[in-house]
Parts: sequence; structure tokens; C-alpha cells
Amino acid sequence: MEFNDLPNEIRYNIWELTLEPRVIDLAYSMEKGFFAYTNTPVALRVNKDSRQAVIKHYPRCFGSILHKSRIRFNFSLDTLFFYRDLQALVGQFLVGMTRRELRQIQFIAVDECIATPPPEDLENPEYDMVSHDVMAYFRKAVRAMPALQEFNVVFDIQTLWETLPVKRGFLRPPTVLSKEIPTEIKDYFTRLREGEEIESNYDESDEIPMHQCIIGEELHCETYAVLGWTEPNGNTLE
Repeated sequence: MEFNDLPNEIRYNIWELTLEPRVIDLAYSMEKGFFAYTNTPVALRVNKDSRQAVIKHYPRCFGSILHKSRIRFNFSLDTLFFYRDLQALVGQFLVGMTRRELRQIQFIAVDECIATPPPEDLENPEYDMVSHDVMAYFRKAVRAMPALQEFNVVFDIQTLWETLPVKRGFLRPPTVLSKEIPTEIKDYFTRLREGEEIESNYDESDEIPMHQCIIGEELHCETYAVLGWTEPNGNTLE
């Protein structure tokens, strides 16, 4: 029996098993409104049968009265990621969310620049205010997000450890968010530990640095510091 000969229910269940969590990297333009760089799930692109099987899990979301909804989003799997260059538009995005979107969102991630106050000696005195104001938006918005499970602060893996032998670090979109320091990184520093100075704040006992993040307990959900990076085709730690 070939795949197409299977009953619809079985075929659809198989296609649903191919769905994977994605990091939805938000972007904005005056023409499009909010959109995402993230690739559409494979099952939505294979053929008509696969698309019909999973389309119900990916409604178009995050539009506004000015722009149509463009982002296919799975509320059970996908993480909504706010990169640093979207900082000034966070309030606009949150205000534009529908009641259904607010009720169903489960996973949110923000760039560390949004959740971390800048150094006191930073020349731009308004930066600190902007950073704090953005988190104030989130603290208010999460009250309307009963399903929210995780709020993640994303640290650029290449910025934390500049000596890593990787060709790409936190390029957009980040395809991996990890709550643990990868074994490859620990092994790499183990190999270099003897006789070589490493320009990094890494210590084998360290956790991902959450210091100075201002998310606060007011979020009423699990909060994590996570590493973010992009895994280009075949490009791994050497």
C-alpha cells in the first residue's frame, strides 16, 4: 500500500508528526506591516494533501487595521522572537494582537538588549529608558496571556564567546534556542584551556549569563536565559 492509499486520518496524522517548533523572527516594514523571516513549515509546501493536513495549525496572525495578517504561526509549537531592531515597535505589536492571539500565545523570546539595561556610562541616556519601557509593555501584556508558558531572554552565542571557530553566529533568523550551553562549546574550551588565553567570560561552572536582566517576577510565567544561534547548512563547530 502506498502512502496516498492510506485513509485521510492516518495520512494527516503522519503529516502532523513532521511539524517542528520554529523561532519566528519578527520584522516590520511600512508596506507589509509585521512579517517573519522564518521559513514556512515543510508540510505546508510539499503538496496539496500535506498542506490540507496541517493548515489548521498555522492560521495567519499578527496583522492590524492597516496591514493584513501575514505570519503563519503555530501557537502550540512556535516561539515569537523580538530581535533588538524591533525594540521601538514592541508596544505597537502588542497593542495590535487580537484576543485570540493573546489567549493562545505560549512562547515568547526577546533579544538580551531588550531585557538588559545598558551600561551606566553609555553615551545615549535614552537607551536605558527605552529598554525599561519595553519590558513594562511585556509585564502588562502577559496579564492577558493565560497560556504563556515561557518568556526567554536570548543571548548571542557568538558575542558571549568570541573565540568560537564558527563562521556564523547569531545571524537572522536564529534557528536554535537552547537553555543549556552546548557540549561542543564546553569541549572546545576544554581543548584550549591549557596554555592559551581565551578572551571570554566562560567558566565551566557558569550558567548562561542572566545577570542584570530586568524581566522580574511580575511576568508570572517561567523565565529563562537561552543561547541563540543560526545553524547554516553543514556549518558546525570545528
